[in-house]
Amino acid sequence: MTTALLRLEPSCSVLTSHHIALVELAYITNNIEPALPIIEKVAVFFPVSKAPTDTRLCDMQLPPTLYITVDSGFTAKLTSRLVMQYDLLVANCFVQLRSWERAFDALERLISYPTKDQACSKIMSEGYNKWVLVGLILNGKTPSLPSHIWSGPQKAFATLGKPYASIANAFDTKTAAELKAEFESLGPQFWSDEGNLGLMNYVLAHYQRWKILDLRRVYTKISLEQIRMLTQSAETGAALGTEAKVLELLQDMIAGGMLSGKVVPAADGKPAHLVFLPPAERLSEAAFAAEMLRTSQRIQALAPLINITNDRLGTSRDYVRFLAGQQNGKGKGVLAEALMAFDSQIEDEDLMTGLVSGH
Repeated sequence: MTTALLRLEPSCSVLTSHHIALVELAYITNNIEPALPIIEKVAVFFPVSKAPTDTRLCDMQLPPTLYITVDSGFTAKLTSRLVMQYDLLVANCFVQLRSWERAFDALERLISYPTKDQACSKIMSEGYNKWVLVGLILNGKTPSLPSHIWSGPQKAFATLGKPYASIANAFDTKTAAELKAEFESLGPQFWSDEGNLGLMNYVLAHYQRWKILDLRRVYTKISLEQIRMLTQSAETGAALGTEAKVLELLQDMIAGGMLSGKVVPAADGKPAHLVFLPPAERLSEAAFAAEMLRTSQRIQALAPLINITNDRLGTSRDYVRFLAGQQNGKGKGVLAEALMAFDSQIEDEDLMTGLVSGH
């Protein structure tokens, strides 16, 4: 299926019903690698029901938004729930691969999804809870909500995600033992029922890792025994038992790219210690030139998508209404309605089914 979708549209800029079927199959079967060429790309367009009447499907230069339509048979109708489900499944796939940054980005797309009357759907709430946990693992602190999320969903997230806010607060400000106690106060069954027990175990495991990274602010090098005494594991609520366990943890962090440093064995009466290295060395002139070339190629690849977007905006009555609303001082309210135009285009259904009010 991955090969067929890439042949249909190599850039994967248009989300189709086949994308959703693919990522669901990959996640359920835990066979994610074959789907990576698809799910690593971010879809920027949703399919319309039919192309303009003057569209020539034989035109090899035809933008994918004009030939990937419901009428052409390349996709079925999409609903708002299917779009959000896709991002949630993509995030779950990247969580399984421990690709935290990609998982975080997919979850952020989910919780930013435009909703009618500033409501918050159950799937968005579920995504928010996972977004908080992945943010702790990725950045070592509670993530901040994007400013473009409406106040309604923000209030719903705060109300429905209180257990996750408590975990995040404990991660940011409390000891390993207190974080462990916060986790245990609800019990493993609660986290299992939420579908987040595995993520919570990663959060507990990463607590000490981030505390070790915080030592960079004070030390350029530090003995393994000092690390053992200054940091604790949230999995046990106590310090690691031996220097050997500290060494094992540091080696795992270095191998995974989380820690830039090297461990110097004990010698000449000096204890084994960790030397913190700069996060990244300066690129050579050749490497810098190669990176600039790759950046330029990525920008050039975006140009066709920008042109298509401009064309679609220019002919969108909802966008015209938004611009008129801005001139009349009512832009935000008109924008909220315009953002929902996708739902009205793709499926005539009650989009509020299963939604939780954000007010």
